[in-house]
Amino acid sequence: VLDGLGEPASDYRKRIYEKGFSGTYTSVSLADVRSFAQTATAYMEHSIDANKRGDGLYHAYNLMTVTATGVKINYLPEMLEGQVAVLSSIFERS
Repeated sequence: VLDGLGEPASDYRKRIYEKGFSGTYTSVSLADVRSFAQTATAYMEHSIDANKRGDGLYHAYNLMTVTATGVKINYLPEMLEGQVAVLSSIFERS
């Protein structure tokens, strides 16, 4: 899954660096934009909620390591900017 998501993004980034953007635009309906925003918001809220720690702080930086049995998540130590980012987003949700 990680490679399946990461490789297309890496290919796209490489293509942009080498050739730039096309300069053409595509119209997107307001309904599609709203639907995307609602879906993205739900995923972000889930991510914030899933990273809340027992002491009320948040895991702000996660490291994913692929193992033989799946993906292991490790957490970096607390960092002030990560806490500020989470708290700011929570207040925006309220």
